[in-house]
Amino acid sequence: MTFDSLLIQEIFLQIRYSSQNEIGEWNYLYSSSATHTDCRMSPLTANERIDRTGLFDNVKYKCFVPSGTALSRDMRVEYRGDSYRVKDTIIDSSGHHKTGLLQLIT
Repeated sequence: MTFDSLLIQEIFLQIRYSSQNEIGEWNYLYSSSATHTDCRMSPLTANERIDRTGLFDNVKYKCFVPSGTALSRDMRVEYRGDSYRVKDTIIDSSGHHKTGLLQLIT
């Protein structure tokens, strides 16, 4: 079984852009186009949630993507009608894949 054969779900990635208005307030927008990516979604385990307490309290999901995927902090992930914000990415020590820590956007 290969890693690619485990990527049975699909997500859509959008890049976040920021700008300041004339009084210095930050505005955030996401790109109008989305990049299709195969992935593997799963909830964090109880141990993973304990390990990340204080760092990423609202992170409850993770996604696995190939290492060449442009997945970075603050991107938006669309999966089955729900939107998630990438809070952080973890690159596997062998450079094989990336793991995105996801916060559900309500």
